[in-house]
Amino acid sequence: MWSPQQERLENKVREGFLIIDKPPNLLSHEVSAIIGRLFSTKAGHGGTLDPKVSGVLVVALGRSARLLRFLTEMPKTYVGIVEFKEKKNKEGVERLFSSLTGVIEQLPPKEAAVARRRRKRMVYSLELLELSEDGKFALFKARVEKGTYIRVLCEDMGGSMVDLRRVETAGIEEKDAVIMQKVVDAKLLHDRGDSKLLDSILLGAGEIFWKSSLAKVVVNNKAAKNMARGAPLYAPGIMEVFGNIRNGLPIAVYSVGGSFIGVWRAVKDYKKESRGTVAKAERVHLNLLS
Repeated sequence: MWSPQQERLENKVREGFLIIDKPPNLLSHEVSAIIGRLFSTKAGHGGTLDPKVSGVLVVALGRSARLLRFLTEMPKTYVGIVEFKEKKNKEGVERLFSSLTGVIEQLPPKEAAVARRRRKRMVYSLELLELSEDGKFALFKARVEKGTYIRVLCEDMGGSMVDLRRVETAGIEEKDAVIMQKVVDAKLLHDRGDSKLLDSILLGAGEIFWKSSLAKVVVNNKAAKNMARGAPLYAPGIMEVFGNIRNGLPIAVYSVGGSFIGVWRAVKDYKKESRGTVAKAERVHLNLLS
């Protein structure tokens, strides 16, 4: 099976990605600031987590931070605990969760850094994992659209959020996340000449997008050279597709040699018999002409 080319460590140190397991009681921007200082470069994070929320936080170094927006616009999965105001049974909770699945309306909380107006969001799934014996606490799993407030969702359940953890974002899962101390240890070992650990946890742009839920496209050499100049993705240049290309969604584009070219956005649903323009450039990351 085709796979992306692994980037050199020297490149990843300048503009790589880290999948961090953010601890509670630490701001997301504090995580990226710590990592930025550690690597002596600017760093950004994708998909801000509330201070008390733990879990998957993607951090990018250098110019790769400009790619984060394509990951943050994808769905996210959370596991949390809600405390109900009134005792509930399993059947009642499952009916409640079913009623909150699909398109819902939310009013952002007062502390949110967005305008307080009602907006529609998609809850793709809301699953009851466990209900306490007294019927007051429920462990749940929610897969939601970006910008969905789980705290508000818990209020819509008739309760309040007790604990929350993000276990997946844009297809990037918690099993691949590393704690902050491991990053610090890896960097210290690297500075002393042992780069094995750092090389294993730092990912290149091509590697992080390969792990993601974005559709991926491999293009021929002619298309790759043109797309490095920002040309559209045309159907004849496509050699292989991984996932489904849907109108309006981002696509990760690779050369046949495995180099990550950048992110394009689909202008239509793609099928094998499709012709003409499939996607337009959003972010060219690699200049194959240099």
